[in-house]
Amino acid sequence: MLIYEDTKEGFQDDILDDKIVEEIKKGFEEKGLGVGNKNEIRSWRNSLRFMNTVLNGSSVPDNAGVAIELNIPTTINELTLFCQDTMKTATEK
Repeated sequence: MLIYEDTKEGFQDDILDDKIVEEIKKGFEEKGLGVGNKNEIRSWRNSLRFMNTVLNGSSVPDNAGVAIELNIPTTINELTLFCQDTMKTATEK
């Protein structure tokens, strides 16, 4: 279940503006889910900052899609980050 979608640039702006956790909380609420506890929220903030560092040093284009999916296994909530290149090649025009 996707709880966050934006471009790489939008994701990085949300990280730099310290809005990523609020955006994730909004995604939870829009899906009718309860928001995690303080430790879980801290974990999101910390791990997504590291993902931003990885994206920052990559060749992933700014218009590539970034999505965060919530997986609900039987024991813990898990967030997964996806990136998708939305640029078209010359043959896809």
